[in-house]
Amino acid sequence: MINIIEIQDREGGIYHPVTDAKAVKLQNGDNLQQKAESLDTQVAGKVDKVAGKGLSSNDYTTADKNKLSGAASLDSPVFTGTPQAPTPDMSDSSAQIATTAFVKAQNYAASSHTHTAAEVGAVDQKNVLSNADIEKIINS
Repeated sequence: MINIIEIQDREGGIYHPVTDAKAVKLQNGDNLQQKAESLDTQVAGKVDKVAGKGLSSNDYTTADKNKLSGAASLDSPVFTGTPQAPTPDMSDSSAQIATTAFVKAQNYAASSHTHTAAEVGAVDQKNVLSNADIEKIINS
């Protein structure tokens, strides 16, 4: 059961102490239609509205549409200019965007070491397929 707190103000009206919203208290014999019309009149003076427009109306101006037409899709944005992003903590291994500062701090700089022919040729040959073996696999 919900305990609804109501407080009576000086004018005899009831309101909710948290939201300060006025409450309509109905008594036996009250005219519900008259109360509803009274509330409609009070609300009509508090809300700015344009006749015929609702929350879902598609009434964007050409200027508004042009501003949005250049926006990147949220699913796969394309960045232009020099996009900025916060630099993640050095221990971060999430899928967050890695900034240049983050990558440089990880010491992933390109190696200046020149590989010798012996180092390059030292590939383990036992798992390397010949062209003939590859053709057999493709044609089978």
